[in-house]
Amino acid sequence: MVSMTSEIAYLENIIALLPGHIYWKDRNGIFLGCNDEQAKFIGLKSRHDVKGLTALTTLPKDFAEEIMRIDQGIIESGIPQTVEETLTLPNGQNSYWLSKKVPLRDTDGKIIGLLGISLDITEKRHLAEELIKTKTRLDGMTLLGASIAHELRTPFASLNVTAKTLETKINNLAKKTELPEENITSLQHDVSSIKKEVKASLTFIDMLLMNINPTINEAKIEDFSMRHCITDALERFPFVGKQHELVIWDEKKNPDFIVHGEQLLLIHVFFNLLKNSLYYIAKARKGNIDISIKDHAVYFKDTGTGIEKEHLPHIFKRFFSKTYHGAGIGLTFCQWVMDNLGGEITCESEEGHYTLFILRFPNNI
Repeated sequence: MVSMTSEIAYLENIIALLPGHIYWKDRNGIFLGCNDEQAKFIGLKSRHDVKGLTALTTLPKDFAEEIMRIDQGIIESGIPQTVEETLTLPNGQNSYWLSKKVPLRDTDGKIIGLLGISLDITEKRHLAEELIKTKTRLDGMTLLGASIAHELRTPFASLNVTAKTLETKINNLAKKTELPEENITSLQHDVSSIKKEVKASLTFIDMLLMNINPTINEAKIEDFSMRHCITDALERFPFVGKQHELVIWDEKKNPDFIVHGEQLLLIHVFFNLLKNSLYYIAKARKGNIDISIKDHAVYFKDTGTGIEKEHLPHIFKRFFSKTYHGAGIGLTFCQWVMDNLGGEITCESEEGHYTLFILRFPNNI
């Protein structure tokens, strides 16, 4: 038969090993006992050394006084409380604790002390703060994107209409006058340049808006050819100068497969990859972009600067960017699209040599 003393010792050992900080006090706030975690936190070698101590003798004065005020209120009211307590550490950083405290009663129901369980929620609190900052930044970027759409789309659209009107007038002028051919050609080239710049600007505005607030249009979900999607993206991307010559892609020499989803979203994935690769190629002053299809996956490789090893694990994180032009949302958007297509996007890179994105798609169509 197990004695009462043995049962109490067994129970104390269980409490001693429990996670979190467990402690109990008398009506005057004097510790009667605690578990190992609490003893370690207040600098004791053993939990048995806590008896007779108070918050004032174990914790910073301001923190201890606040704890004693809360504890006394619970003892006097008899009402349990869940409170968040903040402790300023010697290094000036704050630690945060979520504590559940209940009054201890004797067999007659008289309050004789208090039992507390405290959990360190500092990491979770910091994570919550970061999420709030991220949401605030995201909300701000969304508003900025809406502002860009409002402020820039209209004048760019007007400029595009003007360019087309000028193009028509120049063509008519060429038929009715005897202007030198080189003058007409020069005017046509200028108008063509305007149209090209307008198209590029509108494309990048669309990219920004889509990256900031991606949505799926159920009405546009369809089965489409991967080869045609890549070719379409390359035809629509606003290359500058001879940038298009850096891309190696032969639609006829690559196997095709069907994707079920919204094609425009995937086109914007390729837009983002192209924009990044062209930046790193320009930075390295070397390289090209090779796009190929194999085993139901698209391999998108550039031989620019590559990505630093320490940065590689973070490239898909929102707002992570190491480029002067980047906001850290493009690759996050790419990952979101691939997830919604039931696939995945991964990256391999060797600094100074190459970066390879692999887009794997579900093979169930």
